[in-house]
Amino acid sequence: MIHAHDYTALPISRALVQRLKVAGTETKLIYDAHEYLQGVHHLSPLAHIAYTNAEKEGAANSDAVIVVSDEMSPLIRDYLSLNFDPVVVANDPVVEGRRESAGNLRSQCGLELGTPLLVYSGAVAPQRGLGTVVEALPLMPGVHLAIIAQPTNPHVQALVEAAQSAGVGDRVHVRPYVPNAELVSYLSSADVGLIPILHRPNHEISLITKFGEYAQANLPILVSDVRTMAAEVRRIGNGEVFIADDVSSFVEAANKVLGDLPKYRAAYTPEVLYSRSWSRQAEVLLDLYAKLVAGAGIKPAASGTHEFVLGPVRPLTGPKEFLR
Repeated sequence: MIHAHDYTALPISRALVQRLKVAGTETKLIYDAHEYLQGVHHLSPLAHIAYTNAEKEGAANSDAVIVVSDEMSPLIRDYLSLNFDPVVVANDPVVEGRRESAGNLRSQCGLELGTPLLVYSGAVAPQRGLGTVVEALPLMPGVHLAIIAQPTNPHVQALVEAAQSAGVGDRVHVRPYVPNAELVSYLSSADVGLIPILHRPNHEISLITKFGEYAQANLPILVSDVRTMAAEVRRIGNGEVFIADDVSSFVEAANKVLGDLPKYRAAYTPEVLYSRSWSRQAEVLLDLYAKLVAGAGIKPAASGTHEFVLGPVRPLTGPKEFLR
């Protein structure tokens, strides 16, 4: 069984499946669509056409398709003309095996308990909407913003410069990434997790990783009005929704959450936290694996938590290389 992660892995995965079948090995192919390819804008026109053709051909020969949210499922089914429903597996955080962070985010920002601290963790780009937050800070006296990202990212540096120009540079703190196993612990000393993303096709249908990370860190969430995540926040009651790219709407929502943190944290019941964990998502994934290999005498099972260690890198010239 070959699990192809995203459209970039699908062509070589399908080629490998074909080669294995020719060699007499029955092989199942799972296409795991991390995003809606027609909503991706960073590819060149030629690359987009090539990947679109490869995705449609690969999906037509897949035994199962995985998507990241309920909203994405019918979209992908119709777009790829599937005769089955895609399975939803969200990229929620691993709870087992996580550890206490070596550092404390609040302390590293030089802040005492009680000082309001908003946090954003992850990739930074204009469409991530952090410009709205920086613009809002002058209207929120005493509120600080921590950005956990690559400090040398030009977009991060532009946000810092914008904050300095607005007179709030001392309230914006940039911290580097921490090991994934420590992230939930590291986030937990903040008050509110931010998802201020702008309206884009894939933003509307995604339930991004940081949603689950903030939840596991017991942080209320401020999310822009992108469809899937706004609906989830309203359903759970773990935060507030604001109009994307609207400073006054953000300020209103932030003040509401900061004014009653215990209310929003109370939404994180054990059931909610379990639903937003990899343990729950793994149940769905293992069930899919079991169905695909039914009758082969194989019983998929969780393998536990393992540290990822990058081995030696060697170039591959094609699917034959995988069979050595």
